Amino acid sequence: MSERPWTGEQELADAGSPRNRELLALLEFSNRLLGHGDVDGLMRHLVEEVRRLLSVDAAAVLTPQPGSRRIVFRAASGWRHDPVAAGHHVSYDTHSGPGRVMLTQQPLIIEDARANPQGVFIPEWMVAEDFRGHWVVPLVAEGHAIGALAVDMRRPLPASPSDAQLLQLMANQAALALETARLQEEARRQERLAEQLRVARQIQLSLLPPDAPEVPGWDVAAAYRSAQVVGGDFYDYFYLPGSPLRLGVVIADVADKGIPAALFMALSRTVIRTSALGGRRPAAVLTRANSMIVGDSQSDMFLTACYVTLDLTTGRIVVANAGHNRPFLHRATDGACVEIRTRGLVLGAFEEITLEEREISLDLGDMILLYSDGVTDATDAQGEVFGEERLREFVRQNAGLSARALLDAILAAIERFTGGAAQYDDMTLVAVRRQAEAPEEAIPVDWSQASFPSQRMPAYVRRRAV
Repeated sequence: MSERPWTGEQELADAGSPRNRELLALLEFSNRLLGHGDVDGLMRHLVEEVRRLLSVDAAAVLTPQPGSRRIVFRAASGWRHDPVAAGHHVSYDTHSGPGRVMLTQQPLIIEDARANPQGVFIPEWMVAEDFRGHWVVPLVAEGHAIGALAVDMRRPLPASPSDAQLLQLMANQAALALETARLQEEARRQERLAEQLRVARQIQLSLLPPDAPEVPGWDVAAAYRSAQVVGGDFYDYFYLPGSPLRLGVVIADVADKGIPAALFMALSRTVIRTSALGGRRPAAVLTRANSMIVGDSQSDMFLTACYVTLDLTTGRIVVANAGHNRPFLHRATDGACVEIRTRGLVLGAFEEITLEEREISLDLGDMILLYSDGVTDATDAQGEVFGEERLREFVRQNAGLSARALLDAILAAIERFTGGAAQYDDMTLVAVRRQAEAPEEAIPVDWSQASFPSQRMPAYVRRRAV
């Protein structure tokens, strides 16, 4: 005959002494607590068990309210009027029993609150419960008071050292169980958040163009690195309807980080692209986008943006800049690398904005580079930033590289400069180069003559091309 595993419960019960019965009650209490994984359910179970094991009229658990000097009821049993549902609270100071025990981490034993409340303020809603015996013990986890456990009787409750000790032991076990359950809930919350961020990143990346435009005589590339799982930078390029054949290029930076910035980025990208496909000039596109963003957004976020249209036949570009970093223009003839200066306010902050346009001709071999401030604000361990001048010089010295190779080289240079120091802003780059030699294949004048892959055209443009 096999022996049952020893748990200690039967041996304690057989011994029959009050001390052993207390230990048995504590063991039973601990085992029951282990069966509850969520904090709220655990606290509800806790007050029921304390009330049952100590044979008291009522029990309650209170915890601090974040961001205030209040201690609120989280679970209660035996009350005539539920303090949790009523939203009752007590002050987080020595004038309340829970506040005193949490601050001192010492139990409070009031045998008769009518005769001697020991300086504790008794609110009217508690007087209405007709409590007299009032014991409160702290819930302490890792040296910090995380709450208080109170038991009450509607008659005087004489101080019993053994009962007081048992109540404190129960409180210690309860604090350990509550902290364990809280950590488990936090771990599950972090797992859910990580999964949500992973999905959000996939959605955000899906909004960025998967491929660069392939146009004879042109070399286009983009690079994006978010500082967090999701970010607020974005870039976009799309063929524009009408004749001559043109390409729209956008780079933008939302003034925030994380999921809120990613949502605002999705809104901004949509309204800029929609405005652009209406055939407007760059300044008009960004001005209209600003009006739509201000009208639709319920947040205080804003963004910087630079929009460039490129005539793929002549190389003529038109630039409008809404508070974004000024693009660099590299000239193949003399190797100069200069900023394209235009004036304009950010989008989403003001109802009315005025933007300046600038027209420039890209000759054979010339290139423009658009970038976000995460590139130039990249910081090394000593706090020095990469800066516009360092970026300008790097572009000038490496202008012979392809657009893709140049962007990869810039990111590698920033990595070397920062030495692996943590960065707190997204990095986005777009390079557009006109090839040094005229293409053998002629650029079509309009979409009816175009042979570029139709999946790279917006639906609006495909309809016009057919």
